[in-house]
Amino acid sequence: MSLVGEVLFPYQVEAAERIAEQKKLLLADQPGLGKTLEVFGGLELAGLLDKPSAILIATPIVNAQTTWVDTIERFVRKYHDVVLVDVSKGSAAQKAKAFLVGVRESVDTGLPTIFLANHNALDWVKTQHRVAGLAEVRFDAVVVDESHMVLPIRVGGGLTNFWRGLLRIKMPDGCLRVAVSGTPDRGKLENRFGTWRFLFPDFVGSDLWAWLAEWFFIVDQRVSKSRVVKSVAGLRKEAAWLVNDELRMLRRTKAEVLPELPPKRYVDVEVELCKAQMANYFKAQLVYEEQLRGGDESGAMTFALRSRQLATCSWDDGWTPVVGGVSAKRDWLVEWLSERGFVEFDAMSDADAKVVIVSQFSKVLFWLQAELRLLGVECAVLDGSASAAKRAAIQDEFQNGKLRVVLLSGSMVIVDQRVSKSRVVKSVAGLRKEAAWLVNDELRMLRRTKAEVLPELPPKRYVDVEVELCKAQMANYFKAQLVYEEQLRGGDESGAMT
Repeated sequence: MSLVGEVLFPYQVEAAERIAEQKKLLLADQPGLGKTLEVFGGLELAGLLDKPSAILIATPIVNAQTTWVDTIERFVRKYHDVVLVDVSKGSAAQKAKAFLVGVRESVDTGLPTIFLANHNALDWVKTQHRVAGLAEVRFDAVVVDESHMVLPIRVGGGLTNFWRGLLRIKMPDGCLRVAVSGTPDRGKLENRFGTWRFLFPDFVGSDLWAWLAEWFFIVDQRVSKSRVVKSVAGLRKEAAWLVNDELRMLRRTKAEVLPELPPKRYVDVEVELCKAQMANYFKAQLVYEEQLRGGDESGAMTFALRSRQLATCSWDDGWTPVVGGVSAKRDWLVEWLSERGFVEFDAMSDADAKVVIVSQFSKVLFWLQAELRLLGVECAVLDGSASAAKRAAIQDEFQNGKLRVVLLSGSMVIVDQRVSKSRVVKSVAGLRKEAAWLVNDELRMLRRTKAEVLPELPPKRYVDVEVELCKAQMANYFKAQLVYEEQLRGGDESGAMT
């Protein structure tokens, strides 16, 4: 009985094997493929979950509570006795206390210990980590989750507090290191330096500009009459970069590892407004046109927003959706759900089917929840106001329980996020007024592409030219290949990248 043998899918086992064998890996599988389980599978195959060991996992606080703790409790502890030291939440004093209690339990029991810390816990503040004591532990494995948030090192920016703390973590030569991110570069390959420095410090070194000069074209860019700055222009060693990625990074899409899944389908359904909705729409339009005739152009964004709302359902004078009112979209949705057995289960329905319904308006989500519950459809609203615990509970019930419909907010809202016992900070959760934002952009921003304004330009052409090596080059290549094969026969696999 093991996590790898009982829980992981074959593609996750492949990732776990790569982690255990290579010891250092950038795990960049597409979001949703289960990278958290892949990490624990790798730790299991490396033998770190069956003997006294210290494992550090640095992750955002939300991921710590909704993903890592959940996976440890539901899967890891089913197969392994481990000590969990959670220093990802609470005040600094509470984290320090949890750390000391966890270390004491680890020593007393001799069990493998997982130190779960939020990114800020590793920050180096003056003379110690934010969670005092981390520098005293000798770790057998260090995992940095959502590594794109903390590992990139900015040109001219110096090391962050996180990096200063990370460099003081004791990681011996045999320490297993994993960086986890579905978007490791955020669109800029030069951001990879920090990831490689964490995973392969001896290979990469600490000089950012030396690494950039080796892998990229660097050009001088004049930003003022008297100032010239260095700028990254493009990749210099594309073939070598791809080889490096293949050896040091595992990145796969759902389509690659789960070909049995049906392809995504995008279907636009035009739903004609009913007469009552059309009447309300034209009333709002008349009000807006009256404002325009009076010289008031400030109502454009309001009208754009109201138009979308009126196309969804009926609203009262306080702009609150009316439960039981007219709504062509709701009627279509109910019919669609009924055909698939969501309203009344029948022999033809697929009881395992799940539906996510997205709206930019939180009010619409709660209105739709009330409408569906009247029909006996149990559903849950997941918007920016939901606490981390509530989000985790809804996610678990949707994935593993009887909840089949989730109403998801796609709006930007500001939520309170507790970062300690006495401190609450504001956090941006998503875009609240998409229609208004787009209207605002159209009025106040000019953004065009070359293809839009210069259609006469020829399109970009990428041409691959095959150049055959001369005899002398071929001879040198085969000599190098013979040396490498001799190393492999001797059991030495370290020369692959060379």
